[in-house]
Amino acid sequence: MSEELETSSGPEPDRKIPYQPALDGFRAIAVCLVLLDHFFLVPLGYLGVKAFFVLSGYLITLILLSTTSSPFPTFARVFYQRRAMRIFPLYYSYIAVLGVTYLLLHKPEGMAGNWPYLVSYTANFAPLDPQWRASAFFAHLWSLATEEQFYIVWPPVVWLMARTGGVRRVGAAAAVATVLLPVSHVLLVDAVDIDPVAAQWLPTRHFDALTGGALLACIPIRQIPHALRWTWGMALVVGSALVVAALVNTAPASAHFEPLGPLDAGLYHVSSTPLGNTGLNLVFIAAVVTCVLHQPTARALGRPVLVWMGKVSYGTYVLHYPLGILWQRAGWTHSLGFPFYLLAAFALAGASYYLLERPFLRMKRAYPTGSGSR
Repeated sequence: MSEELETSSGPEPDRKIPYQPALDGFRAIAVCLVLLDHFFLVPLGYLGVKAFFVLSGYLITLILLSTTSSPFPTFARVFYQRRAMRIFPLYYSYIAVLGVTYLLLHKPEGMAGNWPYLVSYTANFAPLDPQWRASAFFAHLWSLATEEQFYIVWPPVVWLMARTGGVRRVGAAAAVATVLLPVSHVLLVDAVDIDPVAAQWLPTRHFDALTGGALLACIPIRQIPHALRWTWGMALVVGSALVVAALVNTAPASAHFEPLGPLDAGLYHVSSTPLGNTGLNLVFIAAVVTCVLHQPTARALGRPVLVWMGKVSYGTYVLHYPLGILWQRAGWTHSLGFPFYLLAAFALAGASYYLLERPFLRMKRAYPTGSGSR
């Protein structure tokens, strides 16, 4: 994905948002964590997805704040048309290929029961269905559904808050949501008889990461003395607490979750508690601040290879799981097979980017925003 990012502090409406390569590099690291997890090497895929959510909330809010002076119909039309051209071509092409394959070969299993969730971007609600069965071909698409649902809810909030109270009111709304959403999710799970792991896919479980990133977009971080030092200190303290929690806690049994080890179980437990979940959000907010303010980090993550990997990370995420199945069937799931899996995943994503996605990205120029190209 391509972004143009705010390099100063919280943006004023309709302010130009320059592109910052380091955040594409950050996205590359996040998708590599997902690939490591799905290759059964290191169970850190959840952290990769969390990083994506925080970064997406940050970038989307910067873009939205740059256009809030437009009337709402124009504001909404431009945003949703640009989002559709970025996300829909690859996503629905992938779903179409799965659908045709199922009609011809009756594979992948579970497609018949899951296609309504897939085409409607509600795959994160599918585990609530007692008949639901996971499939490596589409189980990972729950996170894309979560983002799409956030894109429906959050833009009207940003426009209304910005028009009535400016960026500060948008930040206040993001802060309230970031604090209350983890608590509301726990109360929801306690009040309703929901499998605790199936509930982990619900939007109430993940919107707080997106609103946490949105909150950062509203904070003038460059105007805060020693902002980088404060964020590093926060990340160190919270990160240490999370490591301790991961070592001493185990995940509850569930029909949809089997921890791969103490780290996987500990991360699940931490992310299931309001304080632990908020702590993870703070860690990744600090990581984004570091990318923006710390020049050595920005230079390291701004290297051309990492930037390119970040630009094609959407395709990498959508398409990587079927490759993993091929690697498993070939018996290449040991650690020596991972570099070849990584190369194949990014090669496939690159082909998707240049042949399918980029023509639609060029069409976005018909719907300019203060953010340039995303």
